[in-house]
Amino acid sequence: MEEDPKGLLSSSNFWNNEVNAIGAINAVYTKPLEMPAAVHGWNFWFESAGGDFGCLDTHGTGMANGTWSVSINRVYNMWRASYEPISLANFVLSNIKTATNIDPNLQLRIEGEASFLRAFHYFNLVRNFGDVPLILKQTEGDDDFLVTRTPVSQVYDAIISDLTLAIDQLPLKSEYSEEDLGRASKGAAQAMLAKVYLTLGDYQKTVDLTNEVMLSSVYSLEPDFKDIFTAERDNGSEWLFSYATSGESEFSTHQLAQFGFPNNLGKFGFTRAFGNIWVKQPLLDIYDQVNDTRFTDMIWKEYVDPITGEVVAFRKGTGYYSKKYDDIEFSKDMLFTRINYPILRYSDVLLMYAEALNEVSPLNDDAFNKLNMVRNRANLGDITIAELDSQQAFTNEVLDERRREFVNENQRVFDLKRRGLFLDFVQQLPYSQFSEEDVLYPIPQAEIDANPNLTQNPGY
Repeated sequence: MEEDPKGLLSSSNFWNNEVNAIGAINAVYTKPLEMPAAVHGWNFWFESAGGDFGCLDTHGTGMANGTWSVSINRVYNMWRASYEPISLANFVLSNIKTATNIDPNLQLRIEGEASFLRAFHYFNLVRNFGDVPLILKQTEGDDDFLVTRTPVSQVYDAIISDLTLAIDQLPLKSEYSEEDLGRASKGAAQAMLAKVYLTLGDYQKTVDLTNEVMLSSVYSLEPDFKDIFTAERDNGSEWLFSYATSGESEFSTHQLAQFGFPNNLGKFGFTRAFGNIWVKQPLLDIYDQVNDTRFTDMIWKEYVDPITGEVVAFRKGTGYYSKKYDDIEFSKDMLFTRINYPILRYSDVLLMYAEALNEVSPLNDDAFNKLNMVRNRANLGDITIAELDSQQAFTNEVLDERRREFVNENQRVFDLKRRGLFLDFVQQLPYSQFSEEDVLYPIPQAEIDANPNLTQNPGY
């Protein structure tokens, strides 16, 4: 006889011990990565819309050129990979305050973790779909899912409320034990809320929050860029929050190594690499290809066999690929990678601070300082006011710096959209079929079919 997990979770004795409580919050972390083709495993399809890092013009069922449909699985999976963990977070938040036999500090931490994760997923949803159903309580039956879409402003209010609670109740990353590293922390919540305010154009609050993260002295830049993306350092000083991969003992919970590794190296023992995504020319053109270590160490165009010295050039697209998630010293089977998928890094905090400070105090010296910290780590010299002599010039440089820094970390499209630049940029791509409606994705048709109270986004 098989027991019904839902029955176990709703039983009166579930919330009476720490093991169950920790298991419940752990499920919120892991749910998106348990799903096939989940949003974090397929981010390259969505990032391909920005034209910097992508695939064939029509690959991914139109994700690169703006011809996706209301029934596309990739959009539906992105929706599911947010709402399913939100449902689990709601289960935690509806019960943790009345749980028994749990240390009060652990109780507060778990509430903070669930609030952070729920806010993060709603932040993804509202940026991708606009108005979305806002469900903030444990769902009991089908009727609880027959909800209408909530206006964007109210969704953001809920996100801000959740992250504010998380900031108040979560420990610093440095206060976690080794076995708990990777959980949401106070610094991660501050940085996530800073990104929310940056998206909303509230630049002073972005400055204040990122400054608090910097003043905590918990985080720092890895001295060498290539060391960030190693299994040994993917919870290191630069990482505020990430999705952990399970690639050591089983297939990776994201497929970024598999899809982003050249597929013409089989003779050297590399297997199950698709080679479908590569660095595109617009991004290559803004790198200093001689000095910038983000290019010289992390982007490659050929393989040199360490035994024979044979050189094989990569053949798809531009022939340039990112190495960020390659873990070839561990396994030549590209379904395996131990390298986590970053959500927030310290360089993001520095660049958010620089961008926002330039808005409230144009060409501020400290904005240049933080921008140059990121540049210097990449082996680039300081950029000065003589080169960036206007507020807009500084903003443009920060956005370009983010392009170089966050390749294949799903930042570029969101950066373009929050600055109102997305359509202008993508409509210049030679294969573009983007229109104004494509700034938002369609509400998945399967959701509309299941819920008559949902409406579709314009143009779909």
